[in-house]
Amino acid sequence: MFKNTPMYPIFRARHHGSLCDPWRHQNGGNANAKTVKVTLSEWKVRLSPDKIPAGPVEFEVSNTGSIPHALEVEGRSLERKTAQIQPGATATLQLDLPAGRYEAYCPVGKGSHKMLGMLDHLTVGDAQRVRR
Repeated sequence: MFKNTPMYPIFRARHHGSLCDPWRHQNGGNANAKTVKVTLSEWKVRLSPDKIPAGPVEFEVSNTGSIPHALEVEGRSLERKTAQIQPGATATLQLDLPAGRYEAYCPVGKGSHKMLGMLDHLTVGDAQRVRR
């Protein structure tokens, strides 16, 4: 009866339409993490969304540029980054972020990519009530 029914839609339906990924659970990811899609290219960093609730977050980073880039997230005494990402490749960065404002930038070139405009900001929780 269920022979031709894919597992993912069944799993999704049993979880009331959530966007849970059953493979993420098997690979150690956090099912409650908010996803922020990050696009890196010459000389831009784009975050979508750029405001999320506090807690676990998974950055899905794509380098759509023509040279290597990376993503660094900095703020509230935290500074974490991906390895260098080759053009056309992707990377994932998992963090647990308290409320506040964070910089998201490309650290490649000893900061030169950041100075050329590869910088965006992420607001986590109600950052207006949190001291920096």
